[in-house]
Amino acid sequence: MEMQWIKCSDWLPEIPPGKYSISVLGAIFDPIYEEINPGKGYDVNEILFDGKFKILAIGGKKGAEWIESIDEVTHWMYKPEPPKKD
Repeated sequence: MEMQWIKCSDWLPEIPPGKYSISVLGAIFDPIYEEINPGKGYDVNEILFDGKFKILAIGGKKGAEWIESIDEVTHWMYKPEPPKKD
């Protein structure tokens, strides 16, 4: 199966029946970083989609938590299956 980026304006991830969210790969665009480093404004992260895109923030008293992305998630794709253990 070929993995391709999907524009958020075209289609959003489908949350499986019985679930509240789905974990996908997201392309996040940071316009300020793009201005400082032209051509490098995108970053790829694991994203949680529950109707809104959230990224994993690590640190603070609560440890790790999913927070709404402040930068624009422009594209996404389903995560590949992990390799099988030999």
